[in-house]
Amino acid sequence: MIPRRFQQSICRPRLAVISASPLRTRISHPIALHCVSISKPRPPSVRAPFSTTTQRCQFTSSIRTANMSDYETILKGKYPAKDHAKRVADYIRSKVPSANGILYLEGRHTKLEEDSDHPEPFRQRRYFFYLTGCILADCHYIFDLKTSQSTLFIPPVDPEDVIWSGMPMTAEEAKEKYDIDNVLYTNDVNAELARLGKGSGSTAFAIANQVLDTVSFIEFEHKNFDVLKGAIEECRVVKDDYEVALTRKANVISTTAHHAVMKAVNKAKNEQELEAIFLERCFAHGAKSQAYHAIHAAGRAAATLHYVHNSAPLEGKLNVLLDGGAEWDCYASDITRTFPISGKFSKESRAIYDIVLKMQLESIKVLKEGILWDDVHELAHKIAIEGLLDLGILKGEVDEILKARTSVAFFPHGLGHYLGMDTHDVGGTPNYADSDPMFRYLRKRGTLPAGSLVTVEPGIYFCSFIIEPYLKDPTHSKYIDTDVLDKYWDVGGVRIEDNLLITKTGSENLTPTIKDPEEIEKFVGSSYIGINIAGRGLSNSYLDPPSLFSSPVPTAMAPKYFIPLESNPDVFNALITCLGISPNLRFQDVWTLEDTNELLSIPVLALVLVFPTTPAYDARAQTDDADADDWMVTHQEDDEDALWFKQTIHNACGLYAILHALANGRAKDFIQPGSVLDTLFSITAPMNPAQAAMVLETSKELEAAYDSVAKQGSTVAPPAEDEVNHHYICFVKSPDTGHLFELDGDRKGPVDRGVIDEDQRVDLGPKSLELVREYIKMGEGDVNFSLMALVENTS
Repeated sequence: MIPRRFQQSICRPRLAVISASPLRTRISHPIALHCVSISKPRPPSVRAPFSTTTQRCQFTSSIRTANMSDYETILKGKYPAKDHAKRVADYIRSKVPSANGILYLEGRHTKLEEDSDHPEPFRQRRYFFYLTGCILADCHYIFDLKTSQSTLFIPPVDPEDVIWSGMPMTAEEAKEKYDIDNVLYTNDVNAELARLGKGSGSTAFAIANQVLDTVSFIEFEHKNFDVLKGAIEECRVVKDDYEVALTRKANVISTTAHHAVMKAVNKAKNEQELEAIFLERCFAHGAKSQAYHAIHAAGRAAATLHYVHNSAPLEGKLNVLLDGGAEWDCYASDITRTFPISGKFSKESRAIYDIVLKMQLESIKVLKEGILWDDVHELAHKIAIEGLLDLGILKGEVDEILKARTSVAFFPHGLGHYLGMDTHDVGGTPNYADSDPMFRYLRKRGTLPAGSLVTVEPGIYFCSFIIEPYLKDPTHSKYIDTDVLDKYWDVGGVRIEDNLLITKTGSENLTPTIKDPEEIEKFVGSSYIGINIAGRGLSNSYLDPPSLFSSPVPTAMAPKYFIPLESNPDVFNALITCLGISPNLRFQDVWTLEDTNELLSIPVLALVLVFPTTPAYDARAQTDDADADDWMVTHQEDDEDALWFKQTIHNACGLYAILHALANGRAKDFIQPGSVLDTLFSITAPMNPAQAAMVLETSKELEAAYDSVAKQGSTVAPPAEDEVNHHYICFVKSPDTGHLFELDGDRKGPVDRGVIDEDQRVDLGPKSLELVREYIKMGEGDVNFSLMALVENTS
């Protein structure tokens, strides 16, 4: 991460020289080895701080981020309702060249539950939302085909309703919020329809059974209830960037929920507890609606495709099949994972899982614009047959078994379906009349267009209700070995489902949920802290069951970016104050490495260095890490000499350097009880490094404190997403062993630099300054360095 102090495009120069004279200026000349300039530290982020070309901090193959970093930027804009309306209008004109008049739609109206005065849960009509982006109830919409002007009608203020529900949205607020040309109130609908229809000889296009009896098209010469619905459905198949961004976000939130359930499964008692965790995580991340009723099926229940009970005990079961997806602004995610309750797949479960994973990966590999979906579905069946033959469940030849459709006994559903505002989105429906059982439930037939979203969800199931008729039918029974089959009933079912965006040359996977079986075993098998941490009454922002506790990079959420901190003691001191550090502890610039007496005469609790990353540094870091243990995997809480945090936030190395400085040695004595930092360190104390990393990454309090100071300083803050080529690290002394530790969240763990002189009167001494000089040498002429000391404020 880059400290923000340079004049280059990614730096904020506020340079101070470590030289014989304390000079605070912008440096344009090279500095000698006895000097250090205060430059803009590089945020160790999920980008490697080790060089500008080598991305050391990238997510490993265990995390699939699916190019998600831009979706939040896209979603800052409005839902593109006008573009959707014009697309629908053009489609109607292509089918009805003489079409003129209006498109008319109604949103869902408020309805009461049967035998009650309580309203039913509200879900906006998808056809209406597609052209408006509006989630309000009881609304109407008109699109003028002649002028391409759109008008939204919202309910007027009802004084009676205000008493109970508060003020509704005003017309001005609706126009600001939605991508609409005009906003009127619903008591103006008929007057506007009369104005647009009078004397025009035009047509009112509407959807059958979605027009109130009180709405009048009397002034229109024609009323068409046949075209509009199909036109919207056709247009909805191909998604624009905004729709894809909504789906990405829904996938990220759902992934967090899936991972939370995986972490909880070996502590939970029943399926209902798992469902509660899934829903809580979605709600906690802002997704109040589910795309569908999630499936939490344990053991043999996983053989039921749309299992709904979610209440059975987990004891004695092998696996859980979780099929669940959050909805974000009316757009669905649809993700399925199967994982072992014990943290270790049984032999039979792993064998089936490997087959299903191969079915999915090979199917995804062939996806691209124009691919025949029927062929991909058939490919999945062939791979299933080959795998079941290898296990001995099936016997015979692949082609014969495929022709007999015996594989349908184990893979009875379609490979996937369109995804969008509905889980089973428009553009495809099952053909129950199809005489071919292999294709009867395949919801989409034909080619896939670029821009469409599909699920790829192969599965293999051991459902006695489905399989037993095949065992009684000689056409199929000759291909099935029942003795081998009997070993697999307890597997229940395995399904793996991702959401794919079809492109011209391939596809993009929008689902970052882990699915490698070994990664799942490590993840599920790692210790789980739980949703309630020892009754501490902590804020929920800390209580996400971390999404990848045992992975080298402990998150599968979309990458998080922070604005780089300027290497400025004022900025650092403002941040530690927000975090809850006593005023008796502060950062100050170190001006010289030539005369160390002054520095060594005061209690220095930590040093924070910002330096340019160079090939020389990269080589040294790789050498140091080559034989080092990865603390994310091997660390035990009882063997630490220094507290170290793995960095998982882009451009936040300044923050992690501060945390390292404050978490070690006597600095902890200056943390005020009940503060943000006190709470964070209390939570992370019993955790392994991966768990702690996730707590830091998801802490809203920590992020708020950081945001409050991130743009402070004497230079202009760069965008959080900027690439940076400088890096912050911290040096501390272990109070127990006297060893000097180099703490860098971008490394495998703390780097032990050896024993400091036992007679040393202060926390840090000449040995740490020698290390700083080594970094300056590795700068290869780059003068942009900065050094700050954490000291007691004795004034």
